[in-house]
Amino acid sequence: MERILGRDFIRCHRSYLAGLKYIARMTKTEVVFEDGRAIPLARSAYHMANQAFIQYYKYM
Repeated sequence: MERILGRDFIRCHRSYLAGLKYIARMTKTEVVFEDGRAIPLARSAYHMANQAFIQYYKYM
């Protein structure tokens, strides 16, 4: 599924993919979307997810 969705989505946990354009903020333990919903962020995925989030908004 990750390959189909492309670079605008990140794996933030074993069972979750998140669309970068819908993320409002990120903490060390969760991804919070614009509508207030949150999903878990795996410790092992934090660095990669945070870098992808920064890069996505850097070039927007």
